[in-house]
Amino acid sequence: MRKARFFPISLILFSFLFLFGNLISPSYIFSQEKEPPTNQVVEVPQAKPSPWWEKLEVEVHYGQWTLDPIKGFFEEDLKKDLGREIRKEVTNQVRDSHPGIEQGNYTQTLIFDSGGSNFGFELRYYPQGREGAFSFGFSVEKTTMQVSVDGDVKQEFKDGTNAQVEAFGSLEISPWTTNISLRWDLRPRWRISPYAVIGLGLGNLVGEMSYNYTGYYRWAGPDETIEESETKTLKEAEEEVDFNIPNIIIILQTHLGIRIRVVEQFYLRLETGLWDGLIFRGGVAYRF
Repeated sequence: MRKARFFPISLILFSFLFLFGNLISPSYIFSQEKEPPTNQVVEVPQAKPSPWWEKLEVEVHYGQWTLDPIKGFFEEDLKKDLGREIRKEVTNQVRDSHPGIEQGNYTQTLIFDSGGSNFGFELRYYPQGREGAFSFGFSVEKTTMQVSVDGDVKQEFKDGTNAQVEAFGSLEISPWTTNISLRWDLRPRWRISPYAVIGLGLGNLVGEMSYNYTGYYRWAGPDETIEESETKTLKEAEEEVDFNIPNIIIILQTHLGIRIRVVEQFYLRLETGLWDGLIFRGGVAYRF
């Protein structure tokens, strides 16, 4: 009878130890709980490079050119020089009919003016694609620049006579130039992005000079009509005055502007800056 009581107790104890041994065995522990590997390499997908056509932008632009806002730097000297030339021409014409007449006082009321236009086609390249801020541009430009003076000129002579004319003189150049430029779009992802440009252009210097005047020479007899007009190319003017005029014009460009994304891939640009004078222009661009 004692063996019968001991057997179940021994069997239960043995079974408990067997199960507990399996629960704490290393194979059971590692099969139930696995730690993540510590040296796992996470692959980051690489961004695909932009195709070459997405790095290009084409643009056409048009603007107005002027020197008026900065004319104070040279206006007086220019008016004096042109006035002196008109004075010489008027005196020579009076001397044709009154030889030996001597110049006296000279007065003038000439008004300075300037104006012109700019038109061009531009191709830009963005090395970083559509997300890039820096771009390199090449453009072909047609720029017309004109400066002129208009007003009254009065030449008095020592014998008490005088000649008074209404005069107009102008210098106009209209070169074709090839330009290169560097541009930085400060916020390329924004719909409205400010930008800055620096550039340089070269071209043949072509243009013409012209003047005309009409008026009267007043003396003891009947008033004599004085008038003349002439237009000459820069080359002809160079030969006449024996002065070397450069054959090349250099365009220095420094612009600030804004770029506005109108719809996807279409942009409007507005800018102002230096272009051998001051220029205000706008353009329409298409980004591939």
